[in-house]
Amino acid sequence: MTDVAITSYRTRELQVYVKRGEAELYEKTPCAWDLVAETDSSYNPGSWKRNIYPDWKDGFKPIIIAPNETISVYMINVGSSYGFCMKSQWRGEKYTKTWQQLSAESPVGAVSISWGNDAAKHDHFKPGTYYAVANYGGVKLETMKPETETHEPTPAPVDPSTPKDTTRSDVIPTENAFGYEFDITNTNPDGKDLMITSLELPMVAGAEVDVYVRGGTHEGSSTSCLNWNNGCNQWTNLVARKYVSSSGGVYQTPSFVSVVQAGETKAFVVATGKAIFEGTSQTTVLTDANGDVEVKPATALTDFYGDNVQSEHDLTGSLANKVFNIKVNYEVVNRICAIQNKKPWVVLDPSASASSMNLGDDGEAVDIEEYVEWHPTLGGDDGLVDQDFTQGPPLEYIE
Repeated sequence: MTDVAITSYRTRELQVYVKRGEAELYEKTPCAWDLVAETDSSYNPGSWKRNIYPDWKDGFKPIIIAPNETISVYMINVGSSYGFCMKSQWRGEKYTKTWQQLSAESPVGAVSISWGNDAAKHDHFKPGTYYAVANYGGVKLETMKPETETHEPTPAPVDPSTPKDTTRSDVIPTENAFGYEFDITNTNPDGKDLMITSLELPMVAGAEVDVYVRGGTHEGSSTSCLNWNNGCNQWTNLVARKYVSSSGGVYQTPSFVSVVQAGETKAFVVATGKAIFEGTSQTTVLTDANGDVEVKPATALTDFYGDNVQSEHDLTGSLANKVFNIKVNYEVVNRICAIQNKKPWVVLDPSASASSMNLGDDGEAVDIEEYVEWHPTLGGDDGLVDQDFTQGPPLEYIE
């Protein structure tokens, strides 16, 4: 299988995932699937464009399908994308009823596509409940010469992510603070994304703690909103009013997920309504770095009004460039499913093992013996016509 086609309906960003074997047990298991194609965020084919092959950003990774093998396909709209056209059936026969099939006399032999399950757009691996669906599009299939009909060796398993941390604990405090505004930059040498999962800071008393994040640096201002305070709607709340009981010691925030892409800088705020964070000091050291992340000096907060994140002080003045004791817990993202695994509906291990999929070499030419493009018949007033096919071996196809 070298491509899939859709009938677009305000389609923008589209991703295609594949796994070997059946889909049903693994609908909520991101790491059982591999991303094989995605479009740019600027992709815009228009509405009601029938049987189009999307303009994939890095091409479509070919999927080798052995005789009598079942694979599963998962297609999802992300970003600003609205959708693509599907035939739906209330409480229909998911995975067991054939949507389309080719006969044994076709150029690629007998192949069938089943009805699949509907799924939430934008939320990866969050299946629907009531509808069976079938794609008003197609697949592109190619047969391989006999001497090339082999799968590549199964790659060694790769952990989705690698937990790590960076710590600074040598600062001798000269003042306490209501909190800190500071920047974290992803400097991973392999260009991998990072997930910040919690922060640890020393405190001298208990209080309600908030954690905020925004893209870019915290330094600067915008239309009179000094230091990007929350009144400018520039901050996203990660931890809201979590009370921490402490008589002194290190406080760890509740877990959260904030992805910092390769080379990206994000600003974080940890704040309370009173000066209980211990450990800031003047310094000439600009950053603390461990190869993956740079934690830059902070602007200490001397005031905080519940939901208004601001220092109300000039960042070039005496409150800027303060070092502070902090531990940043993060994970290096080895596979995109590591980020998707953090969603509350995910089932990490639905069975003892899931089959690994094997892809063709990226960019390597494939010897083609015969070729066919296969689409459903489209017609009628809306171009969408139901078809009745006999049952065949399922090639599972889900939105």
